Amino acid sequence: MKSEKKKIIKPKLMLVEGKDDSGFFNYALNHYGLDDVQTMEFDGKDNFRGFILELVKRYGFEDILTLVVCRDADTDKSPTDAFLSVSDSLKAAGLPQPAEPFVFTSELPKVAIIIMPGYDTTSSTPTLRPGALEDLCLEIVKEKSVLECVDNFLECVRTRHHSPEREHKSKLHAYLSMVEEHAGDKLGEASSKGAFDYDHPAMQDFKKIIKSM
Repeated sequence: MKSEKKKIIKPKLMLVEGKDDSGFFNYALNHYGLDDVQTMEFDGKDNFRGFILELVKRYGFEDILTLVVCRDADTDKSPTDAFLSVSDSLKAAGLPQPAEPFVFTSELPKVAIIIMPGYDTTSSTPTLRPGALEDLCLEIVKEKSVLECVDNFLECVRTRHHSPEREHKSKLHAYLSMVEEHAGDKLGEASSKGAFDYDHPAMQDFKKIIKSM
C-alpha cells in the first residue's frame, strides 16, 4: 500500500516506518515539548527509498529545516547495514548524510538517522543493537513486574508449541494485554496512554536528537 501524500505543514519532519512508530514518536514529541515537528510514515523500510525520492520533490520541502529518519534494525545483517541503507537513499535524494546514527549533519536541512532499538548503554563501548521499536518499548515499560509473567508465558509457548517468529512483537503485545488500562491497545495507542517511560535512560539518545530538532 502506498503512503498517502500528506502536505508538508511544519518546518521539521520525522519520517517513521508505520502507524505504531508514528504514535510512539508523536507522544515523545509532545512529552519533550515540541510542536513544530510533523511525522510522516513511509510504510516500511523497503519503501523508504521511493518515499524520500518523491518527498524532496513535494511542495514545501525546500523550506524544511530538519529531517530525522527513524528505522528498525530487525531485518538487516547488522544495525550498521540499516544505517547505511538509509544513508544511501538520502544520498540518492540529494540530501546530507550524517556520519553516524544519532548525530546531525552540519549543513541544511540538518539530517539525523535514528536506528532502533538504539545503543547498548550498558556497554563500556556503546554499540548499536539489532532489533526494533518493540525492543525499545520493552525496556521502557512502566509495569516491569508484568514482564516476568510475560516471559513465563512465552517460555510455555516455546516449550509446548513453537518459538514466535517475531518474539519482540509477541512479547510487547502480551505485556500490553496483561496491563488492564492497555488491554487491546496497539503500540501507538498505548503510547498515548502513558505506557512507556520517555525519561528512561534507554531514551537518552532519542531524547537528545528529538530535543535538538
